[in-house]
Amino acid sequence: MNEQVKLILLDLDGTLLDENSKVPVEFADLIQKCKAIGVHVGIASGRNRAALELAFGDLFQTMCCITNNGCANYIEGKLSSYHYINLDVCENIYQYSKENGISFLLHKPEYILLEDSLFNASPYALLLSK
Repeated sequence: MNEQVKLILLDLDGTLLDENSKVPVEFADLIQKCKAIGVHVGIASGRNRAALELAFGDLFQTMCCITNNGCANYIEGKLSSYHYINLDVCENIYQYSKENGISFLLHKPEYILLEDSLFNASPYALLLSK
């Protein structure tokens, strides 16, 4: 392998996941082989942390993961950076989406807030939390 390669990031759908949308069993061995030669393997996905932990189980703690389309990033399971939209801007986007019949989802590192639960205490806001 090229000595300059230090990180391999993979997408999930259509790239890493098999025909059943599962992580191939060989993936854990691949991570170990890459680490042995100094190459880190990680995931870059639009999915949130809860979805990646569900897909990868304990492997999530061994990888770097770019989640939520780059908004939340993890190194070996620990949040390393988080980029967010100002709450006022978010509220304006939410109101616009409601007025124009546009679906609205707000990703947070731990869960996804569904369109009707964003600014109230609906239990559906925690639907995907771990």
